[in-house]
Amino acid sequence: MMSLRRPTLSLFLFMASLAPAMPASFDEIKFNALVTKLKADAFEFASEVERLYVDRCSDETINTCSGSNFGECLEDGYPNEECLGGPNYVIEDCASEQVSSCAAKWDQSVSTVRIPEESAIGLDGNPTDPKLIESICFTRNLDDWFVQKREADKAFWNDLGVEPRSMYFGSHNGAFRIFPARQSEQCGQYDPRLRPWYVSGSSGPKNVVLILDTSGSMADGNRIDLLKQAAKRVVSTL
Repeated sequence: MMSLRRPTLSLFLFMASLAPAMPASFDEIKFNALVTKLKADAFEFASEVERLYVDRCSDETINTCSGSNFGECLEDGYPNEECLGGPNYVIEDCASEQVSSCAAKWDQSVSTVRIPEESAIGLDGNPTDPKLIESICFTRNLDDWFVQKREADKAFWNDLGVEPRSMYFGSHNGAFRIFPARQSEQCGQYDPRLRPWYVSGSSGPKNVVLILDTSGSMADGNRIDLLKQAAKRVVSTL
Protein backbone atom coordinates (compact mmCIF):
# COMPACT_ATOMS: atom_id res chain seq x y z
CA MET A 1 0.00 0.00 0.00
CA MET A 2 1.34 3.41 -0.94
CA SER A 3 2.23 5.67 1.96
CA LEU A 4 1.14 9.29 1.51
CA ARG A 5 3.32 11.59 3.53
CA ARG A 6 1.70 14.82 4.69
CA PRO A 7 3.31 17.79 2.88
CA THR A 8 4.49 19.84 5.86
CA LEU A 9 8.05 20.37 4.61
CA SER A 10 6.95 21.68 1.23
CA LEU A 11 4.92 24.32 3.07
CA PHE A 12 8.08 26.34 3.67
CA LEU A 13 9.11 26.11 0.03
CA PHE A 14 5.64 27.37 -0.82
CA MET A 15 6.15 30.24 1.60
CA ALA A 16 9.40 31.15 -0.12
CA SER A 17 7.61 31.33 -3.46
CA LEU A 18 5.07 33.70 -1.94
CA ALA A 19 7.66 36.14 -0.60
CA PRO A 20 8.15 38.21 -3.80
CA ALA A 21 4.37 38.62 -4.13
CA MET A 22 3.85 40.00 -0.64
CA PRO A 23 3.02 43.73 -0.50
CA ALA A 24 5.26 46.15 1.40
CA SER A 25 2.53 46.62 4.02
CA PHE A 26 2.62 42.92 4.91
CA ASP A 27 3.11 43.03 8.71
CA GLU A 28 4.05 40.31 11.18
CA ILE A 29 0.45 39.63 12.21
CA LYS A 30 -0.60 38.97 8.63
CA PHE A 31 2.51 36.90 8.02
CA ASN A 32 1.78 34.68 11.03
CA ALA A 33 -1.82 34.31 9.92
CA LEU A 34 -0.60 33.25 6.48
CA VAL A 35 1.79 30.64 7.91
CA THR A 36 -0.96 29.22 10.12
CA LYS A 37 -3.39 28.99 7.22
CA LEU A 38 -0.90 27.41 4.83
CA LYS A 39 -0.03 24.77 7.39
CA ALA A 40 -3.72 23.96 7.91
CA ASP A 41 -4.27 23.91 4.14
CA ALA A 42 -1.36 21.50 3.64
CA PHE A 43 -2.86 19.01 6.11
CA GLU A 44 -6.34 19.44 4.64
CA PHE A 45 -4.98 18.80 1.15
CA ALA A 46 -3.08 15.71 2.32
CA SER A 47 -6.22 14.33 3.97
CA GLU A 48 -8.20 14.80 0.76
CA VAL A 49 -5.55 12.98 -1.30
CA GLU A 50 -5.50 10.16 1.24
CA ARG A 51 -9.29 9.86 1.07
CA LEU A 52 -9.25 9.67 -2.72
CA TYR A 53 -6.46 7.11 -2.64
CA VAL A 54 -8.47 4.84 -0.35
CA ASP A 55 -11.38 5.08 -2.82
CA ARG A 56 -9.18 4.61 -5.91
CA CYS A 57 -10.83 1.26 -6.77
CA SER A 58 -14.40 2.54 -6.53
CA ASP A 59 -16.69 2.32 -9.56
CA GLU A 60 -16.88 6.12 -9.76
CA THR A 61 -13.09 6.53 -9.91
CA ILE A 62 -12.61 3.79 -12.50
CA ASN A 63 -15.61 4.47 -14.74
CA THR A 64 -15.25 8.25 -14.96
CA CYS A 65 -11.52 8.48 -15.57
CA SER A 66 -11.22 7.80 -19.30
CA GLY A 67 -11.33 10.99 -21.35
CA SER A 68 -11.87 13.15 -18.27
CA ASN A 69 -8.36 14.52 -17.73
CA PHE A 70 -6.77 17.49 -19.45
CA GLY A 71 -3.19 17.43 -20.70
CA GLU A 72 -0.70 20.29 -20.67
CA CYS A 73 -0.62 20.86 -24.43
CA LEU A 74 -4.22 20.67 -25.63
CA GLU A 75 -4.81 21.98 -29.13
CA ASP A 76 -8.52 22.57 -28.50
CA GLY A 77 -8.05 24.37 -25.19
CA TYR A 78 -9.85 23.83 -21.88
CA PRO A 79 -13.63 23.84 -21.27
CA ASN A 80 -13.87 27.17 -19.41
CA GLU A 81 -10.59 28.89 -20.22
CA GLU A 82 -10.23 32.63 -19.77
CA CYS A 83 -7.61 35.35 -19.83
CA LEU A 84 -6.91 36.20 -16.20
CA GLY A 85 -4.44 38.95 -17.08
CA GLY A 86 -1.56 40.28 -15.04
CA PRO A 87 2.12 39.27 -14.94
CA ASN A 88 1.47 36.17 -12.80
CA TYR A 89 -0.65 34.57 -15.53
CA VAL A 90 1.61 35.02 -18.54
CA ILE A 91 3.57 32.25 -20.25
CA GLU A 92 6.68 33.98 -21.61
CA ASP A 93 7.04 31.71 -24.63
CA CYS A 94 3.58 32.81 -25.78
CA ALA A 95 4.14 36.54 -25.24
CA SER A 96 4.96 39.08 -27.92
CA GLU A 97 4.98 42.84 -28.39
CA GLN A 98 1.31 42.67 -29.33
CA VAL A 99 0.26 40.09 -26.74
CA SER A 100 1.77 40.36 -23.28
CA SER A 101 -0.99 40.79 -20.68
CA CYS A 102 -2.87 37.75 -22.00
CA ALA A 103 -0.25 35.44 -23.42
CA ALA A 104 -1.98 32.37 -22.04
CA LYS A 105 -5.47 31.25 -21.08
CA TRP A 106 -6.25 29.56 -17.78
CA ASP A 107 -9.19 27.46 -16.59
CA GLN A 108 -10.28 27.75 -12.96
CA SER A 109 -12.76 24.86 -13.22
CA VAL A 110 -10.32 21.99 -13.93
CA SER A 111 -6.71 20.95 -13.39
CA THR A 112 -3.96 19.99 -15.83
CA VAL A 113 -2.08 16.67 -15.82
CA ARG A 114 1.61 16.57 -16.72
CA ILE A 115 3.69 13.43 -17.14
CA PRO A 116 7.36 13.06 -18.11
CA GLU A 117 8.03 12.58 -21.81
CA GLU A 118 9.46 9.10 -21.28
CA SER A 119 6.16 7.99 -19.71
CA ALA A 120 3.94 9.34 -22.52
CA ILE A 121 4.50 6.37 -24.81
CA GLY A 122 0.90 5.28 -25.36
CA LEU A 123 -1.66 6.34 -27.96
CA ASP A 124 -1.92 10.14 -28.28
CA GLY A 125 0.80 10.59 -25.67
CA ASN A 126 -1.03 8.75 -22.92
CA PRO A 127 0.81 6.71 -20.27
CA THR A 128 0.85 2.91 -20.26
CA ASP A 129 2.18 2.32 -16.74
CA PRO A 130 -0.78 1.02 -14.65
CA LYS A 131 0.42 2.78 -11.48
CA LEU A 132 0.83 6.08 -13.28
CA ILE A 133 -2.66 5.73 -14.76
CA GLU A 134 -4.01 4.93 -11.30
CA SER A 135 -2.48 8.11 -9.85
CA ILE A 136 -4.00 10.22 -12.62
CA CYS A 137 -7.40 8.62 -12.17
CA PHE A 138 -7.77 8.82 -8.41
CA THR A 139 -6.55 12.43 -8.27
CA ARG A 140 -9.00 13.54 -10.97
CA ASN A 141 -11.60 14.12 -8.27
CA LEU A 142 -9.30 16.71 -6.68
CA ASP A 143 -10.80 19.19 -9.14
CA ASP A 144 -13.92 19.60 -7.00
CA TRP A 145 -11.77 20.26 -3.92
CA PHE A 146 -9.56 22.71 -5.83
CA VAL A 147 -12.53 24.74 -7.07
CA GLN A 148 -14.24 24.85 -3.68
CA LYS A 149 -11.01 25.73 -1.89
CA ARG A 150 -10.18 28.59 -4.25
CA GLU A 151 -13.67 30.03 -3.90
CA ALA A 152 -13.73 29.66 -0.10
CA ASP A 153 -10.34 31.39 0.28
CA LYS A 154 -10.98 34.38 -2.00
CA ALA A 155 -11.74 36.77 0.87
CA PHE A 156 -8.64 35.64 2.79
CA TRP A 157 -6.28 36.28 -0.13
CA ASN A 158 -7.96 39.59 -1.00
CA ASP A 159 -7.52 40.78 2.58
CA LEU A 160 -3.80 39.96 2.44
CA GLY A 161 -3.39 41.61 -0.95
CA VAL A 162 -1.89 38.41 -2.37
CA GLU A 163 -3.11 36.53 -5.42
CA PRO A 164 -4.14 32.89 -4.79
CA ARG A 165 -1.33 30.50 -5.58
CA SER A 166 -1.53 27.35 -7.70
CA MET A 167 -2.34 24.06 -5.99
CA TYR A 168 -0.67 20.86 -7.14
CA PHE A 169 0.03 17.20 -6.40
CA GLY A 170 3.05 15.15 -7.45
CA SER A 171 3.29 11.36 -7.32
CA HIS A 172 6.22 8.95 -6.95
CA ASN A 173 5.54 7.64 -10.47
CA GLY A 174 5.81 11.06 -12.15
CA ALA A 175 2.16 12.09 -12.30
CA PHE A 176 1.66 15.82 -11.68
CA ARG A 177 -1.68 17.60 -11.38
CA ILE A 178 -1.86 21.40 -11.13
CA PHE A 179 -4.76 23.81 -10.66
CA PRO A 180 -5.85 26.08 -12.32
CA ALA A 181 -5.36 24.38 -15.69
CA ARG A 182 -2.99 26.05 -18.13
CA GLN A 183 -0.79 25.24 -21.12
CA SER A 184 2.85 24.38 -20.51
CA GLU A 185 5.71 26.18 -22.20
CA GLN A 186 7.21 22.80 -23.16
CA CYS A 187 5.35 19.50 -23.19
CA GLY A 188 6.64 16.49 -21.29
CA GLN A 189 9.55 18.33 -19.68
CA TYR A 190 8.25 18.53 -16.11
CA ASP A 191 8.95 15.71 -13.64
CA PRO A 192 7.77 16.44 -10.08
CA ARG A 193 10.14 13.83 -8.64
CA LEU A 194 13.09 16.09 -9.51
CA ARG A 195 11.67 19.22 -7.91
CA PRO A 196 13.02 20.43 -4.53
CA TRP A 197 9.54 20.60 -2.98
CA TYR A 198 8.93 16.92 -3.79
CA VAL A 199 12.34 15.67 -2.73
CA SER A 200 12.29 17.48 0.62
CA GLY A 201 8.67 16.58 1.33
CA SER A 202 9.04 12.88 0.48
CA SER A 203 12.39 12.03 2.03
CA GLY A 204 13.86 14.97 3.95
CA PRO A 205 17.59 15.76 4.33
CA LYS A 206 19.96 12.87 3.67
CA ASN A 207 23.59 11.97 3.07
CA VAL A 208 24.18 9.82 0.01
CA VAL A 209 27.26 7.82 -0.96
CA LEU A 210 27.43 6.38 -4.48
CA ILE A 211 29.76 3.44 -5.13
CA LEU A 212 30.28 2.83 -8.85
CA ASP A 213 31.76 -0.32 -10.36
CA THR A 214 34.35 0.65 -13.00
CA SER A 215 35.85 -2.77 -13.56
CA GLY A 216 36.45 -4.14 -17.06
CA SER A 217 33.20 -6.09 -17.07
CA MET A 218 31.26 -2.81 -17.04
CA ALA A 219 32.32 -2.23 -20.66
CA ASP A 220 30.06 -5.10 -21.76
CA GLY A 221 26.61 -4.23 -22.98
CA ASN A 222 27.00 -0.50 -22.42
CA ARG A 223 26.80 -1.08 -18.65
CA ILE A 224 29.08 1.80 -17.67
CA ASP A 225 26.96 4.35 -19.58
CA LEU A 226 23.79 3.04 -17.97
CA LEU A 227 25.49 3.24 -14.58
CA LYS A 228 26.48 6.87 -15.20
CA GLN A 229 22.92 7.74 -16.20
CA ALA A 230 21.56 6.13 -13.06
CA ALA A 231 24.06 7.97 -10.87
CA LYS A 232 23.18 11.31 -12.46
CA ARG A 233 19.50 10.59 -11.88
CA VAL A 234 20.13 9.99 -8.19
CA VAL A 235 22.19 13.18 -7.85
CA SER A 236 19.52 15.24 -9.64
CA THR A 237 17.00 14.34 -6.91
CA LEU A 238 19.15 15.64 -4.04
